[in-house]
Amino acid sequence: MVRPGIPHAVVDGTGPIEHFVLQIPAPQDRQTVARMPAELPAVAGESERELKAEWGCRVPLTDVKNQNCWLFGARPSPFYSDQMCLAYLSFPDAEAASSDGHSHRLHLHQESWEYYCVLRGTKVLRVEEELVRISAGEILAVPPQVKHMLHAREETPFEGITFRVPRLNDKIEF
Repeated sequence: MVRPGIPHAVVDGTGPIEHFVLQIPAPQDRQTVARMPAELPAVAGESERELKAEWGCRVPLTDVKNQNCWLFGARPSPFYSDQMCLAYLSFPDAEAASSDGHSHRLHLHQESWEYYCVLRGTKVLRVEEELVRISAGEILAVPPQVKHMLHAREETPFEGITFRVPRLNDKIEF
């Protein structure tokens, strides 16, 4: 996560893009503030690269404590955000997926949009009276005032990201 007002750029990489970007809120504030120098220092190993706190944060998704919970949002999320809620979900097998410890009840959000992004596996959600299957590489956007809930994770391993914007306490359960 990069905080607003911090200059940043993607400067290296090979192969297809393997990330996505969320800019929340989504103002049209992108601007070129400087040209990248012709010579950049070599990229250090992950343990050597420093990310200063005022720039943002790096969250290792391989760390179990950062899985299957709301990572960004209101407290008790480990990373506070007043703009959004974001959860990373990783279930290696069907047993882990069925015993995730969360109650999945039909609900809606009065003003927030909720997005379900599947990176690996398949997820089925109930949206109003329909069952909607989303698979790896797909995102389902659920607008405000639409009843929805997790119905099943059909394929494991399952990996996905759920996020809600704006971050409001506007959930109504049925």
